[in-house]
Amino acid sequence: MTKEEFVKILKVVVVNNSVKAVETNLEKPPGRQPQQKLVEMSNWFNSLESENKIFVKKVIEGSVEMAVFKFFCVLDGVSAIESGQEKGELILKYEKEEVSIWLNNPDEEYLHNML
Repeated sequence: MTKEEFVKILKVVVVNNSVKAVETNLEKPPGRQPQQKLVEMSNWFNSLESENKIFVKKVIEGSVEMAVFKFFCVLDGVSAIESGQEKGELILKYEKEEVSIWLNNPDEEYLHNML
């Protein structure tokens, strides 16, 4: 798996699936006795006109993409998760059989730029 494939896969598996899950929960909360906050949000969402529902869905998509972007920034080492001068390094590798690929190599293009 290349880093390009990794980003593409996360776009589908994390971003797209998360957006769809939030939209589905807004339209109809899951379970026999859904959480009260989900029911309240669903009632509000379902009361909106279709144009406003489309806008809310765009906000959801932007929010999920921003969360993944910020997470990639942490993996890339451009957003600090530690204070002080001495900071550790996060190393993300994909390994399969004899192959080992450093996905967040700081000498290559950043994951967050590829998203």
